[in-house]
Amino acid sequence: MTIGKEKYPRGPAGANLFISGLGPEDTNHEIKTLFSLYGNVLSCVVLKQKYGFVSYDNPESARNAISALDGLASPDGTRRLTVTLKKEPAQ
Repeated sequence: MTIGKEKYPRGPAGANLFISGLGPEDTNHEIKTLFSLYGNVLSCVVLKQKYGFVSYDNPESARNAISALDGLASPDGTRRLTVTLKKEPAQ
């Protein structure tokens, strides 16, 4: 995945996640730390403190993260994370 001029490694098909429902306090480091609980994170990027992308090195880690984190409430209870597989580009 390329964002601006920076490149972020992508995992194999089924190992790349789209995350929405992030807040202004959510940084790359915090999101990477949270998602690292479920596997080896290849890359993590938070954009506009609203959404982000996480790539794992395998699909099983991505499935585990979705299972555990989709719907997780923010500490203040004002929003919930939505964690889904990133749509892969058509080949």
